[in-house]
Amino acid sequence: MYVKYKKYIDDLDKFYDKSNIFKEENYVLESGHTMLVEYYKVQNHPNITKATIYNRMDKNLIELKRNYSNFPFTCIRHSNAFYYLICGEEYQGFTVLNLETFKKNNHTSLSCYKRKGFCPYEWTYEKINNMLYVVGCDYFGEEKNLSYDFEFPDAIKLHKYRV
Repeated sequence: MYVKYKKYIDDLDKFYDKSNIFKEENYVLESGHTMLVEYYKVQNHPNITKATIYNRMDKNLIELKRNYSNFPFTCIRHSNAFYYLICGEEYQGFTVLNLETFKKNNHTSLSCYKRKGFCPYEWTYEKINNMLYVVGCDYFGEEKNLSYDFEFPDAIKLHKYRV
């Protein structure tokens, strides 16, 4: 199943062409970085998005390609003093990007390869107990709230708790 899913994601790359952009939004993140979100029109598939993060000198630092038509995100300052962008390259999971080191981790479940994953759209960080609260829904399902131990946000796997 993973090979088929990877091909699906790779096939979307051809649509990240400037001629397919129908909307752009600019943001200034809490970290001082700027982010340009571009919305791309895709035939026979939901539209897709791409976020480009720039530093204070307008240097392109990293691109995040999302396989869906919206780009929900939040920027937080962690208790470790680093800033993190939390978003989702895969819409059935979420991405944690360290804005100091640009280390990126994607957090998805194996069920996303079967199109039955959890689709997060809101993240809240609680600094006091280092918890990340995530709101989303099962693929075509009901809204769900999850929480993660976020003491070590650069960890490849975060420990999940049910709320």
